Amino acid sequence: MKHNLYFLIPAGLFMMFCGIFLLLFPDKLDAQLAIHHAVYNKTGATVMGLITHWGEAYLIVVIMALGVYHKRYMFSWSFALGGLLSAVFVQVLKRQIFSDSPRPMSVIPYNETFLDIGQSIPMHFAFPSGHTTTAFMLFTLLALNFKRPAIQVVCALAASLVGFSRIYLMVHWITDVLAGAALGMGIALLVYVIFKSLSHKKTVTLGE
Repeated sequence: MKHNLYFLIPAGLFMMFCGIFLLLFPDKLDAQLAIHHAVYNKTGATVMGLITHWGEAYLIVVIMALGVYHKRYMFSWSFALGGLLSAVFVQVLKRQIFSDSPRPMSVIPYNETFLDIGQSIPMHFAFPSGHTTTAFMLFTLLALNFKRPAIQVVCALAASLVGFSRIYLMVHWITDVLAGAALGMGIALLVYVIFKSLSHKKTVTLGE
């Protein structure tokens, strides 16, 4: 992992900041409103609304297509497996294990926020954040495959921005985002190890 410090340090700092913020505001509702009141505005909501889409499946498909185009088939398959595992784990956690976890705006009155009353926002299945899980899986897997410091820093910032966007848009608690980040990184590492092992076995077989 020493080759991935340029990803791990900024990504870790994002997660650490979230953890420290929860220590300062043990009640997650107070933590959510503190961030909302400090940084929320309409322009920011528009920008974050665009960034949050980086945590959706279409980006996985784009990366897979690029891998196929460059004949890096194992690379593409690794993202396919990462996307599948992310979807399965998130849906099981959301709908089976933590199905009663409410989203922020099912608990917080609209008049305590800067959101427009009646704005369409998800109310249920909060834990963990699926967008954050997908983003951290995708960008961690990219950082594991590309060792250049600039790429790793960009990947860490992109993943962290997706996580922050979920809090900013009031669709997830900080705890949902932290769990999603940890889950996504864990899935990426598992997938990377699996495909690294498969590539090694393939090389050994060809060399015999």
